[in-house]
Amino acid sequence: MIQHNIVWATLFSRIGGDGKAWRIVRFKVRRLLYDEIARLSEFPNYKGTRILGYCLNILGMERGSDKKKNENYALAKAVQSWAKKHFFTMWQKNSDVAESTLIGGLSFDQQNKKLIRTWAKGLSREAPQSILDLE
Repeated sequence: MIQHNIVWATLFSRIGGDGKAWRIVRFKVRRLLYDEIARLSEFPNYKGTRILGYCLNILGMERGSDKKKNENYALAKAVQSWAKKHFFTMWQKNSDVAESTLIGGLSFDQQNKKLIRTWAKGLSREAPQSILDLE
């Protein structure tokens, strides 16, 4: 919640403004985030895996259904797609670096090849989870 409410919402909410300049800044930030994640395919590194973990933590494991209202839809789709295709391979080649992705409520089920995001339990009996099956 801290990552979302303090960092993400400050930059990506409409509070900062919805003018052309803010839209360009938000677009460029999303592009820079994805570029760092995409580099992980060629050069696994701690900076990129932390950004991957941050994006998965904030954007979730499931794509939002209303892409017209969500300007982060494309980034969420790209991050989830990258993780689905490349995370397990990265884990096999360099598990220490890949493990740094697991921040917040993220965990990795190696046997079943799944990334799991566990949300705050709240008043429920069990904490809700979202799961991303890996290739």
